[in-house]
Amino acid sequence: MSRTTRPAALAAALVLAATGVAVAVASPAQARPYCSSTFSITPASGTLHVDSQTTCPNGEEDTAYVRIQRWDPANGGWTVVASGYGTADYTCSGGATYLYAAHGGYWAERAQGYYSCG
Repeated sequence: MSRTTRPAALAAALVLAATGVAVAVASPAQARPYCSSTFSITPASGTLHVDSQTTCPNGEEDTAYVRIQRWDPANGGWTVVASGYGTADYTCSGGATYLYAAHGGYWAERAQGYYSCG
């Protein structure tokens, strides 16, 4: 803005502010619908297979990012053993029974269970 237009712009802004006239009205952004994801774990001959599906209220469906995690009682934490987009497969090692969970990052939407898939 040049030096000569600054005072004019400032004067116009002061007049609008004093009269309470709104120059521009911003409309709120359209809210994104809440979509939910479902996950299913299927054990099959030494492998855990996970499918994911995301469904939205407007009817849109898509696959979701998914990770398979195994609970490790030795360290008291979850370890990611496989991940993918739409599906994930984990080839089990050993025959011990572990707690596995499949989710996309939002822990409330998950499938989990104890599997001895080795």
